[in-house]
Amino acid sequence: MDEATRVAAEDFLDVLLPLDARMKPMFGGYCVYVQNKVVALVCDGDVFIKRSKMDAALQDWTSLGVAYPGAAL
Repeated sequence: MDEATRVAAEDFLDVLLPLDARMKPMFGGYCVYVQNKVVALVCDGDVFIKRSKMDAALQDWTSLGVAYPGAAL
C-alpha cells in the first residue's frame, strides 16, 4: 500500500471522527466504514465516496470529482 493512500485514509478518518468510523485494508487500498456500512474506498491517494446531499460537508476538506470520465453523479 502506498504512503499517499495511507495518509488519505487517515485524514478521511479524522474528518469522520465524530462518527463510529473505521478502516480496513482492502482492494489494494482501504475500505472505510461508518456504523458497519461501507462509505468510501481509498486508493492511489484518493477517497472515493458515493455522491449525496451531504457533499457540502466535505467541501472544506477536499474537492469533489468523478471516479472516471462518464461516471454518473
